[in-house]
Amino acid sequence: MENNGGDKVLFVDDEREILRALKRRFRKETFSLYTAGGGEEALEFLKNNNVQVIISDARMAGMNGIELLSEVKGIKPDITRIIFSGYVETEELMDAINKAEVFRFIAKPWDEEELLRFIFEGIEHYYSKRSTDK
Repeated sequence: MENNGGDKVLFVDDEREILRALKRRFRKETFSLYTAGGGEEALEFLKNNNVQVIISDARMAGMNGIELLSEVKGIKPDITRIIFSGYVETEELMDAINKAEVFRFIAKPWDEEELLRFIFEGIEHYYSKRSTDK
């Protein structure tokens, strides 16, 4: 599903009902929303698409969110990386910060207004990082 906005956000979660809920909630926003059902699908999408923000569930079958965001950091370091999870463990959170350099952590169930604010902050972060890297 895509909106008309120029900015792109990719949500990654292996729970399809969560992706459907996110699509419904954010369908009228100014950014284009894309979804992937796992890490490999997300990496395949990123090969051919530029996004400003990627938001991944921490715990997924196969490649977990920290592994995915760490890989994204290596191949497309400008993308703002956000992780969300229903399970918060200190070690997992530290890995996300240290390995994947996540911008924000969002707890499930999320507050919709907070999530939306983090998305827009992530888009701003993407552009500010790009301008300072040049």
